[in-house]
Amino acid sequence: MNEIWTWKYPSDSPALRYRWLVPGALVVAALALVGWAILGSASGRSTSIRYLLVMALMLLALAIMAEIDSRRALSTSISVDRGGQLTFSSGGDTTSFSLAEASEPSFRMRSHSVRFVSRWSLETLTPQGPWHREIMTVAGYSNLDENEIRGIESEIQRLHRRFAHQGQTDPTSMTADPHDGETPAMAVETVERAAVASTAAGSDSSFVWVTPEIPTAQRNRRRVRLGFGLAALAVAVLAAASSWKDGPGAVALSMFVPVLLLLIGLGLDRMYVVGRGFRLTADRTGVQARKRSKVLLDTPRDRISSVTVSTTSGAVYASGIWTKTTVWWLKVGTTDGETEEVALPTNGWGLKFGIDDAVEIETRLKQVLDL
Repeated sequence: MNEIWTWKYPSDSPALRYRWLVPGALVVAALALVGWAILGSASGRSTSIRYLLVMALMLLALAIMAEIDSRRALSTSISVDRGGQLTFSSGGDTTSFSLAEASEPSFRMRSHSVRFVSRWSLETLTPQGPWHREIMTVAGYSNLDENEIRGIESEIQRLHRRFAHQGQTDPTSMTADPHDGETPAMAVETVERAAVASTAAGSDSSFVWVTPEIPTAQRNRRRVRLGFGLAALAVAVLAAASSWKDGPGAVALSMFVPVLLLLIGLGLDRMYVVGRGFRLTADRTGVQARKRSKVLLDTPRDRISSVTVSTTSGAVYASGIWTKTTVWWLKVGTTDGETEEVALPTNGWGLKFGIDDAVEIETRLKQVLDL
């Protein structure tokens, strides 16, 4: 075995006591609905039968998803080998990164739009970009206890400090098993202090982030402009030709539809402007967020105690329809106990934003601000 540290999902976790509770309840409810549908069939109520069967299928699908989550959670393992390579394995999916080249890993529980239940996520920033992996929930809802998570995090961060900048120390001290008693405590402490100092000294002094676009955003925008422009021109020519004999007044009136098409195209084109112009900057003096010339956030470094990127979900009522919205926020904690926050623009057409972006922003801000 080349691993110097390994963690596997604990078989005695309190969450396992209720593993079958939710899936079992969903299956029982689905069977009850099927039975109800069978009884309804005998009475000739065909409409209610279709509704009950659809509900039963939805409940069975939820039960299957909960069981898949449970199996992936129970198969989760994290290990670190003697070369400083951290490996995360879950449900047959295995990925790894070098602790020496990554930022300090940490566990976060982020909420985002594609999940009903937040999950613990191990996150870091590698030379290849943001890296994160989730520890699945048991029965689709039950997470590991926070004390368990913080214990794993503490051990991974300790190993990260040991392997970071290992070229400055004796390689044999870096590859020794931390539990075999062969590495002197004083040497380990010296290595960790050197790694922390080097990491702080080597971090970039500034960070700039602008709203990311999908690669085809501008191409799609040009297609919208061209499509509606050509459609409006074609309709205008046909309308003018058909009403030409009735005089200039009739031709002018026939331009209503082409103008309407142009206005619709203009409205869709403006959707590609939403969210643009945002700029987030950070350096040793503090962090600032601007939307074009408007300053949205400006906090000096000596007032900043923490930075986080998370989401809030809510419902918006418009035109008689409730729509669920999820907004990513940058929250800056200050030394006086207040929280200054700014919404990150993520909902415009052609924009992209996900947990990788959140990991990168939060990690880089902490590096630049030495948090």
